[in-house]
Amino acid sequence: SELGAIAATLAAYLRAGFEPRDIALALAPDADVFQCIAKVRALRILSQKVAQALGAVPEQPFVIGVTSHRHATIRDLENNILRGTAETFAFATGGVDAIVARAFDEVVGGSSERGARIAHRPQLVLRHESHLGHAADPGRGSYAIESATLALAEAGWEAMRAIEREGGIAEALAD
Repeated sequence: SELGAIAATLAAYLRAGFEPRDIALALAPDADVFQCIAKVRALRILSQKVAQALGAVPEQPFVIGVTSHRHATIRDLENNILRGTAETFAFATGGVDAIVARAFDEVVGGSSERGARIAHRPQLVLRHESHLGHAADPGRGSYAIESATLALAEAGWEAMRAIEREGGIAEALAD
């Protein structure tokens, strides 16, 4: 799983002597907004658990949400605007530290100035007009998000442990 690989990578960096605050982790979105919110929250739980297991300072690493190239379509480029906005919303609601929003027209060989400008706008609206960043954890208390978060964290932990049993993330990547 993606979360297991990220957790195993975090463990490798912590073993190498890095502090959690010096580490940046990138996360891809899911097509399902609520699942993406839960995934970001689960990554926070896993980061804490990995740090505690390795005796590191229980600080959170910097988490970057990168909107998906995989979900984009070349047939109707404007649909990519909506997809990118949904992914940006999910990342912001989940609590990432930064969002890299891809331009809607990037899938056809690079983004235009218009595409880059449109990619940036949802972040501004979410931050300044909807005040999404003012809530500490907008998904907290939602049964669907809370239960998905815990399920993803548990699955990510088990996947990380499997990677660790096989020699760690470097060995898994070499395989």
